[in-house]
Amino acid sequence: MANNRHHPLLLAFLSAFFLAGSLVGSELTRSPLNPPATPSKELAVELLSLRDERFAKDYTVALIVPGEAKFKDITVSNAASVTYFGPEIENGKKKRQLLSETFLWNEEYGWFLYEFGERLSLTTVFIWSELKGEVEID
Repeated sequence: MANNRHHPLLLAFLSAFFLAGSLVGSELTRSPLNPPATPSKELAVELLSLRDERFAKDYTVALIVPGEAKFKDITVSNAASVTYFGPEIENGKKKRQLLSETFLWNEEYGWFLYEFGERLSLTTVFIWSELKGEVEID
């Protein structure tokens, strides 16, 4: 008789447990810690044109391949290689050239491009970001 009294409670507990587990699982797929597999072609063009201070119409993305990027002693797991046609000015004429860039993703910037450079004799990191736009850190 004791088993019959606990059986509905056990069933309710297990149902709640599995329901909660499936809700948590669905939240994990939408978490900012799980980036999209690749940036969209539109986003890639937006970041390239922001970086190069050019019009979006100057770029055509040919393909985007997800993967990893290696930097010295670390491997970045959220990366994508973007191959695109972009503008090049040669002898005063605009030509198209085939180029490739590595886009990276993190929670702070979303998909982004970056370069090291100098501004006012200071080493600067330039970032062109999905979430923050153009950022300079020195």
